[in-house]
Amino acid sequence: MNKPLPRIEAAWLQCEQSTKLLALFANNGYTGRFVGGVVRNALLGEPINDFDVATDALPQIVMELAKKAGFKAIGTGLDHGTVTVIVDDKIYEVTTLRVDMVCDGRHASVVFTSNWREDAARRDFTINALYVGLDGVVFDPLDGYKDLLARRVRFIGDAHERIKEDHLRILRFFRFSAQYGQGGVDHAGLDACVLLQQGLQSLSAERISSELMRLLLMPHAFEVLCIMFAHGLLLPLTSRVPHLSRLQKWLTFEQELKLAPRALNRLGVLFMLSTTDADMLASKLRLSNNEKHELKLWVQETDINQDLDEKGARILSYRLQGNYQISLGINWLLSGAGADDCKWRKLYDLPERWQPPAFPLSGQDLLDAGMSPGPSVGKKLMELEEAWLKADFTLSREDMIDRLNTYP
Repeated sequence: MNKPLPRIEAAWLQCEQSTKLLALFANNGYTGRFVGGVVRNALLGEPINDFDVATDALPQIVMELAKKAGFKAIGTGLDHGTVTVIVDDKIYEVTTLRVDMVCDGRHASVVFTSNWREDAARRDFTINALYVGLDGVVFDPLDGYKDLLARRVRFIGDAHERIKEDHLRILRFFRFSAQYGQGGVDHAGLDACVLLQQGLQSLSAERISSELMRLLLMPHAFEVLCIMFAHGLLLPLTSRVPHLSRLQKWLTFEQELKLAPRALNRLGVLFMLSTTDADMLASKLRLSNNEKHELKLWVQETDINQDLDEKGARILSYRLQGNYQISLGINWLLSGAGADDCKWRKLYDLPERWQPPAFPLSGQDLLDAGMSPGPSVGKKLMELEEAWLKADFTLSREDMIDRLNTYP
């Protein structure tokens, strides 16, 4: 026996903007309902970021009604039925009920409909085919709520057909399973993903990168990545062999050290063994230069070890600045020591008890002291900085200026 559907009572549903928008449809003989992630996450008590609305009003009618009501309306995807409606600075993506007809693996030609079940049937997963109106009553034509309670990410209808319509759904299946599942995946969905994995080659690097980075942050990312690797679905995405045991250990470090999860860190621990790995992965996933630089932190040679004394740690913190803790965490992990190692922990906690000061001199100070412009200024500035570090940051600006003459 199915569990009765709950009624949603949420601020975003009862707010003035939502009331205005959905009442606009009702007052003109149409129906508007929130759909997808906003409903799913409301039922789970999870954060909500986007507000998607489905309606039986045609796109041009949505545009006309919105403008007549004084709302801003933007035809962001009129061919596919989508209008962005802005009500008092609150953004809603309004899409007309539709049936996807001919699909080429990414794009579809559509036919608009007034049938809510038909609209639900063209979506990807049952947990995304949930609707709710202003009265808070959930409309669930495909038993998505039952799957939501079971933490099961299941394709709507035939998984093979859903994937053929949009090959990105392979990656979405694993990301959603890592986010909303319980560490496993639906077998029928997995089988279809394995069979149709060649379709991933048609996706852009940017789309693959976006999905993979999002997946890495999900609660059950490790378990799902293991499943993907075991079935040959992870290696083609990166062309690098993943070091899953390192990731498992890093996740323990994140918990012990209260590190905020970052996709780039998890990507680094998974794939980085050399600077070549960073270059190739950055190219494969179209990462930025800054992201590539961060990946290289996982393979840089440093003097970081657990026997570093307090003075050495302070100097290292000064040199690395904001990268001190991540660099130390990386070397801690690679050392083989556990997350409860006291020596490493003391070094890691340095920023909680000490912050590196700014070097008190500049090139202008040397020029003001009589040095001629040129490379010698930079060289002397470096010599003075080394003396300052050797003195453990105790020399004041005045002390440093007094020392200028000791470096001819």
